[in-house]
Amino acid sequence: MDRGVTVMYGRTGYLGKDTEICLSIVSTRELAKAERLVHQIDPEAFIIVSRVSEVKGRGFTEQKKYL
Repeated sequence: MDRGVTVMYGRTGYLGKDTEICLSIVSTRELAKAERLVHQIDPEAFIIVSRVSEVKGRGFTEQKKYL
């Protein structure tokens, strides 16, 4: 999938284990494919799906031009 990913480093709350957190924005149409790919890589992956009000950047919206 032609999407960027931001990798953050965190620690789990219960066990205190260090972990990597991957953040990516995908369109609604791409969600099912993204979920399949994630679970092929890590069957126990924790995924949060949330609606956003606006996303700006390559692949989502064109830059607005103000005159």
